[in-house]
Amino acid sequence: MSTLGELGEAGILARILPILSGAANTERTLIGPGDDAALLAVPSGSVVITTDTMIEGKDFLLRGDAPGRSPLGSTGEEIGHKLAVQNLADIAAMGAEPTALVLSLSAPATTPLALIEGIARGLAARSARAGAVVIGGDLGGADMISLTVTALGELVPGLGGRAIRRDGARVGDVVAVGTPQLGRSAAGLALLLGGHDPAELGDVQRGAEGALEFHRAPEVDLEAGHRLAAALGHDLHAMIDVSDGLLRDAGRLADASGVRIHLDADGLATMAEALRPLADSLGQDPSAWVLGSGEEHAMLICLPPSALQAARDVLRDAGRDLTVVGRVLPAGEEGPRATAAGVNEQGADGSALGWDHFE
Repeated sequence: MSTLGELGEAGILARILPILSGAANTERTLIGPGDDAALLAVPSGSVVITTDTMIEGKDFLLRGDAPGRSPLGSTGEEIGHKLAVQNLADIAAMGAEPTALVLSLSAPATTPLALIEGIARGLAARSARAGAVVIGGDLGGADMISLTVTALGELVPGLGGRAIRRDGARVGDVVAVGTPQLGRSAAGLALLLGGHDPAELGDVQRGAEGALEFHRAPEVDLEAGHRLAAALGHDLHAMIDVSDGLLRDAGRLADASGVRIHLDADGLATMAEALRPLADSLGQDPSAWVLGSGEEHAMLICLPPSALQAARDVLRDAGRDLTVVGRVLPAGEEGPRATAAGVNEQGADGSALGWDHFE
């Protein structure tokens, strides 16, 4: 099995560039991978840009039995898939269509080439499904694998150059999320970190397998953001993807909009009950998974009640669901915040729910 150190930079690029550039021949890509820089046509005149990083041991565990790895860890394809999703979801949350990505990859010289090829395949394949291509990047050495993607997108026609931001939620809005189930990534993470092999979990094996698969390579609707923006226009008041937990990300919408977002019991309870058998087998709280699960990447939106059915129809036409999870209220004396039934509506601390890179 060849390693990066054995091949050298030129040899590595000779192997991974065909994987990345195979899908890069689109009308937007004027110059793709292999030159000093890529050249991308932008017909709309506006570019939406985001960037995100995944680091070995912090954001993913490699599959294997060696120290720092796990038999339940991720393959290269799963890492590449997840890397695409977390970046393209940010583009979607602005109401934009993804167009291109660039990848900065650093890894130890002892890294197997097959792992890097797998990451490239996963990134290229998931990006292509969303209508985006990998147009370039950078390669370097490091003590651990570090992957940084910058993703680009264009605003959908008909909005007059308007991006869907976090600061547009209005009192009276409905709060909804573009999935029937949150909490799967947190459930998968609990399995991974606890070393719980789904095959050994009896009656909950199937649910455990699904949660672990979702955590390693989340399968989400990356087209929901621009479809909702195109269909609803100015009725789509605010949007964010659930990357750090429902309660935490709802709080970001509330802070930006100067309102209180209250997450209701009914929609959340249904999600929690679906996860309860697995949570009980691990001695965990399914409600905490639903409220705090990061890396879900479903679109969390605020819109007037009059536009709710139109939003449901947009997602239903694509085989997806929209779940109402709350409402927008005046900020009140305590100021902008997100509250959840039974968690922090009476002032109890809910800040531990969700993901923070430095906690």
